[in-house]
Amino acid sequence: MEPTERRRRVNEEAAEWWLQLQAHEMSRRQREAFVDWLRESPVHVAEMLRVASVHGALEKFESWARIATAKPGDDEVVVALRAGGDAGSAKPRWLRRGWPIAAAVAGLVLATALLLPALRGQVMETDRGERREVVLADGSVLQIDPESRLRVRFDEHTRRVVLDSGRALFHVARSPERPFIVEVDSTTVRAVGTAFGVERKERGVIVTVSEGKVAIESKGKAQAPAFLTANEQVAVSSGGAAASIRKVDSARTLAWAEGRLNFESTPIREVVAQFNRYNKVQLHVEDDELASRPISGVFNAANPQGFIAFIEATTSVQVKRESDGDIAIASDR
Repeated sequence: MEPTERRRRVNEEAAEWWLQLQAHEMSRRQREAFVDWLRESPVHVAEMLRVASVHGALEKFESWARIATAKPGDDEVVVALRAGGDAGSAKPRWLRRGWPIAAAVAGLVLATALLLPALRGQVMETDRGERREVVLADGSVLQIDPESRLRVRFDEHTRRVVLDSGRALFHVARSPERPFIVEVDSTTVRAVGTAFGVERKERGVIVTVSEGKVAIESKGKAQAPAFLTANEQVAVSSGGAAASIRKVDSARTLAWAEGRLNFESTPIREVVAQFNRYNKVQLHVEDDELASRPISGVFNAANPQGFIAFIEATTSVQVKRESDGDIAIASDR
């Protein structure tokens, strides 16, 4: 989904929450859901504050009741609002209920205060089986893989993300005056407006670009930055040495961001390790011969049963479903 579409969706969600705040006393579950929604992104807090500001301005607009909005055929409620004599009595119900608006704004101010540390240096972390999609304050979108950890720090000059572990796909909102920088070990990925994936590996980092152009630099290395464009990928060692840039199908290579795992002649042990990051149900390979066998295919990351069915159909194996829900597979000798 494009950043503009995500912004539109956030606008709509904020308006819906505002209506709920004004319509009736919210249940505990609804209040908890509202707080969770606010915590998802600083953009949610900013949009709710904007809505509160607009409604606060309308409440102070004394000529509100004199605006002729009714047309022939309007229902009696709208006509009554237009024809009311007193400005105070003619205001819509949501404008007359000043205390809920004040309470909502106060709550949002409190929520903003609580989130200020996150805005200054927000930490995003996912567990096993958890994927997150986050809209940052500038409109950039992060698709975060399971078992990943990122730190986000924005200032007036730079948008900076440190990838401590895992991988993420970045859809960067264009802002030439504020470059978007992703740091992994000694590697820096610099972009203005583009889409690219960054994966932290045990011995380095892999960068794949799907749109636009990024610059890859190594700290402490006296060398010119490498530039990647769409459908290009580079691997950089933890020491900063970059391999040759290679052409890839970025849609296939970055399919993990949409929950699809794409393997080409990949040993089963590596396939199982990937599935285990995405699921509570854990797979176990019980012998080295099977673990070393290469396979190819595209799988739904959230469906280990589908992968097991594929293995059973293509290889002679024994499958044992354990009492805790985990699955063990071994060669059928």
